[in-house]
Amino acid sequence: MLATIGVAAANFKSGSVSSYEKFTYGKFVTRMKAPDRKGTVASFFTYWDGPNFTPGGWNELNMSVVASVEDNPLSTNVIYGDGHVKVEDHDYVHPFNPHDDWHIYEMEWTPEYISFSIDSTEVRHLSANTVEAVRWMDKA
Repeated sequence: MLATIGVAAANFKSGSVSSYEKFTYGKFVTRMKAPDRKGTVASFFTYWDGPNFTPGGWNELNMSVVASVEDNPLSTNVIYGDGHVKVEDHDYVHPFNPHDDWHIYEMEWTPEYISFSIDSTEVRHLSANTVEAVRWMDKA
């Protein structure tokens, strides 16, 4: 894994962890406390931009906290290419305050489903039987 340490600017910090590895399926977990300052975004995501990348080959899972969206700041997102175009499937976690404490965020995808969890409680489940996105996330 390649880690990039954040840069401080105007009392804000940023950082990322990147990998050169390619994952067909997996479970990814982080622990974070999201800021509650408008104009900030805290995001936990996977993203593939491999060889010969086009929007039709998009592959991204993410959990994003946008403090400016006061009623529902946490969204779970599956963004994928269907071979032709980029398709986005978003949903908000109700009710949830990501700013109140540290939380454990999990994203898991298998050939059968994509799952999003917070503090070991599943908040969104997409089944391959009902959601086309699960099939298109495989870039093997």
